[in-house]
Amino acid sequence: MALPEWGDVPPLNDEDSDGENRTERNDYNIEQAVIDFDGESPIRHNVYPDTESDDEEEEVQRTVRKRNNIVRGEGNLFEGQVFSTGLAFKEAVLDYALKTSRNLKQYRYDKDKLGYNCVGDGCSWRIYCSTTGKTFQWQVKVFKNVHSCVPNGCCEMIKVPVIARLFVDKIREEPEYFMPMKIEKLIMEKWKINVSRPQCQAARNKALRWIAREYDEQFARLHDYVKEILESNPNSSVELECLPDEKGLELFNRFYVCFDILRRSWKDTCRQIIGVDGCHLKSEMKGMLLVALGRDPDNAIYPIAWAVVQVENTNNLLWFVKKIKDDLGLLNGEGFIMVSDRQKGLIKAVQTELPEIEHRMCVRHIYTNLKGKHGKKGTDLKLHVWNLAWSYNEPQYYENLDRIFNYDSQLHEDVLKTNPKSWSRAFFKLGNYCEDVENNSTESWNNTILKARDKPYVPMLEMIARQSMVRIAKRSVITLDHRSLCTPYVIEYLEEELEKASAFWPVGEEPRVHQAPEPPQPGRKKGEKDGKRGNNSKKRKKGINESPTKKKPKMLKRIMHCSQCGVANHNSRFHKKAQQAPQRDSSQVESSQAQE
Repeated sequence: MALPEWGDVPPLNDEDSDGENRTERNDYNIEQAVIDFDGESPIRHNVYPDTESDDEEEEVQRTVRKRNNIVRGEGNLFEGQVFSTGLAFKEAVLDYALKTSRNLKQYRYDKDKLGYNCVGDGCSWRIYCSTTGKTFQWQVKVFKNVHSCVPNGCCEMIKVPVIARLFVDKIREEPEYFMPMKIEKLIMEKWKINVSRPQCQAARNKALRWIAREYDEQFARLHDYVKEILESNPNSSVELECLPDEKGLELFNRFYVCFDILRRSWKDTCRQIIGVDGCHLKSEMKGMLLVALGRDPDNAIYPIAWAVVQVENTNNLLWFVKKIKDDLGLLNGEGFIMVSDRQKGLIKAVQTELPEIEHRMCVRHIYTNLKGKHGKKGTDLKLHVWNLAWSYNEPQYYENLDRIFNYDSQLHEDVLKTNPKSWSRAFFKLGNYCEDVENNSTESWNNTILKARDKPYVPMLEMIARQSMVRIAKRSVITLDHRSLCTPYVIEYLEEELEKASAFWPVGEEPRVHQAPEPPQPGRKKGEKDGKRGNNSKKRKKGINESPTKKKPKMLKRIMHCSQCGVANHNSRFHKKAQQAPQRDSSQVESSQAQE
């Protein structure tokens, strides 16, 4: 797609074709993404990370789940519920309709009053929301949560604009996959609501028009966005670079931002390690998003700066590294660590701008490349590569390298081509004591901003900035409430190490003690094999007056008598059988028992 020219951008119109304010809709989407943002967990050490190429079938299933996953709200409504805007109330009612499959319809359309009711036969369900005083907040004033109808698969709320908003992000990402038939099928499977094929076709066309309009308008807002950052965040580093064409019009080239609060916080509190990586934008206007990430004291992600470029080449990477160097005061890089993949342009840029920095290669990317070439040779490839990276000293490093050679000589040769000393702990510099061998923090951050990467430039950059603010605010609350000497990550790590150490037995320099041979014992009988004692030696020695054989137990049984006839050896239950059987004299019975 050709880049739009600055002078050809049409006048901005905030009113949509269905009467909805687009600026309000964009603000709501950003606010909702920030609310849903939960942050990332601390980066763990010595944990085998999952890679995309480990299981192809699982990757296919993950893609299918991602396509069919449309995240919506919980759909909970109650009287007195407060919303920031009327649009937020509309979305909450829509979530309720999708959750319950009820046939809801809007009956009030005022600017400060909105209402919905259920149009089912004789149903009295109704909700009414309006602004509250001078606060401009919206509050539910009436809510009759009683349905007397049965869901029939119809919902008058699900019109063309609503369907378009439900699938606009999916269509932006995969326009050829989400065709009208697929949209109709997903709505029925997920929400049990029936829509027509023409509705889905019109909704898809409307979503495509929205997407095209977004990319036509976004460049007109970039200069305003830069001014807004400098006004609201003084001393921040922001650069928007445009290149003039033959007609003298400005064309977008690249954008960079480093907020002053992020820069100062990283210098004061974070570890001296920087992870650099890039990811592709998923919007129709293709490009690369470059990021520099740090680690806070809890070893969690801390974004420092990010940039948008047209392509990830040596020129743009050199520009990005130079901006980081100037903003963070890295000088020649001495005392700092940078972790990245083996991108040739980035390696050259780091060597040029930061010649003294410790540049580590990410093992995750190296393993992925080796997996693509040697993945069919066995399942131990992952263990061998990561154990080599986790070697803490040179003897352990060469031992693991020999194991790789014994496992597969061709794999050993390819590992040596990657210069394993640049990604093994055995050769890391002392001083910072940071044992990271991978750049997993940037991978986690790329997953966090998945929703933002679908947006045009300005909403994407604003969403990333807002998420960074929320990340800092949440961790500030955790920090103020924390009373331990160590961070939560260190406490969890020490607990695991303590559990491992519980099975440890100290070994001193003294020689080991062994069992002495059995001394000779005169008068003791031994077995026939190997001088071991026989089974007879285990028996208890009996006394002089004790019988050498086991005594038989005495018969202390009670003689049974019938309550009807008084005869022995049967009771009243078997009285009749005893009379039919040949009778024996009781004296004979007693004498026989006495003999026993």
